[in-house]
Amino acid sequence: MLEYEFGADISNEFESAARAQLRYLHGTAFEPAVEIYLDDQDHAAGPAVLGALRLSGCMQLRWEAGAYFALDSRTPTRTARVSFEFEF
Repeated sequence: MLEYEFGADISNEFESAARAQLRYLHGTAFEPAVEIYLDDQDHAAGPAVLGALRLSGCMQLRWEAGAYFALDSRTPTRTARVSFEFEF
């Protein structure tokens, strides 16, 4: 990912970020994964689990959860992430 920041109260600059996910496609309801986040503020990696539950019609519930550990001294030691998405 590449982004350009600009404005009156910040210096204009380009910033880059990389995110990767390696997942095992066990089934749609449960998929274990390993994720890595690299950007100007955080360098972290760790395990994650995700899945999707199909409901009636086109509706579905997607979920993700992960625990990430710092890869450098500037990143918080541990970070948790949880996400739920309902599609209809």
